[in-house]
Amino acid sequence: MRRLSTLVAALGAVFAMGSAHALFVIVDDFNGPDMFVADPTFAAGGGVVAGPVGPVNPPDNTLSRTVKHELFTGTNTFPVVGANSNVVIGTNSFPTGSFNGNNATGRDSEVSLAWLLPVNYLFGVGPASFRFDVLSSDANITSVELFFGGAALASGATATGGSLGVFVVPGNTINTPLLFNFSDATRQAINVGGWLRLVINGEDGWDMALDSFGFQIPEPTSLALVGLALLGAGVVSRRRKF
Repeated sequence: MRRLSTLVAALGAVFAMGSAHALFVIVDDFNGPDMFVADPTFAAGGGVVAGPVGPVNPPDNTLSRTVKHELFTGTNTFPVVGANSNVVIGTNSFPTGSFNGNNATGRDSEVSLAWLLPVNYLFGVGPASFRFDVLSSDANITSVELFFGGAALASGATATGGSLGVFVVPGNTINTPLLFNFSDATRQAINVGGWLRLVINGEDGWDMALDSFGFQIPEPTSLALVGLALLGAGVVSRRRKF
């Protein structure tokens, strides 16, 4: 029993350390460049707008972001911003330096964000997680689907690529990092390089604010500590026998 207790305690400590020391590889922190993107037509489903391609801040200013907004339900009544459906990113968002997907009552839209990832962006092997730092979401359930590969998301181009999964952001999520796991095979596919596309939709009137989006991966040193903890537990157990 003592041996089992020692082993459990050692593993618990290591996994706590591993969680605390996981690496967050940020794809976009939404501090810049500033964007306001909205389907410009006054009729539902009337058009698609792609925002400008521009570098994003982390980690080294080499990534490019594009944004598309398409209104499915309701109408946009410009210039009355409060009664519309739109996307705001950067210094004009609230809170400042975030992604805001806004839909007034009676409006539903789909928002697509895409980033061109370089080769070996996740540097390594093994499973990892997609991480969404959700500042706030309203009572509506929001779905998030990720794709990888295919054409750049630009005006007049159709973004393609294989789906990496559909994930759900519960309603009334506040200041919460959400993690969605993916396999080593997916990690290796992403490391080839290409377009990562995030598609967001929800129930009528959905609103959501993100602080950042990226990948959370286990730190190699934390994984090594698991072996050391197991070894240490074995050594302690042997000493007690003698």
